[in-house]
Amino acid sequence: MIGRIPKLLTLPILALLLLPASARQADAFWGAVALSQSTGAYGISNNAINQTAARNAALALCFNTGAGDCRIQTLYRGCAAIASDVGANAYGIGLANTARQASRNAVIRCNRHAGGGCYAQGVRCNN
Repeated sequence: MIGRIPKLLTLPILALLLLPASARQADAFWGAVALSQSTGAYGISNNAINQTAARNAALALCFNTGAGDCRIQTLYRGCAAIASDVGANAYGIGLANTARQASRNAVIRCNRHAGGGCYAQGVRCNN
């Protein structure tokens, strides 16, 4: 049928159009978090066009600190944050739709391992 869209297809399209522009854009990009377990160095990439680009950028950021054991910890769509304790013995990664909530989530996860004293070190969002 020319000129008619089946009703089943219009619902997802309408739902996408009703999302705020920022939410639609954030879903179009990828980010990744890389971490060195031995040094606590990290890299957080954002606004990558695909998962591979996000991984490569996060690893490059982490390796550029001089760490040799950087590994991808997670991929994300919205926002990601990393938190650690003062001695960088414990860390936590938080994901959320906002930078503020991602930072909170990272601190909460870190505190579970460290018993307290964690603070957010870095946060990035796709936009």
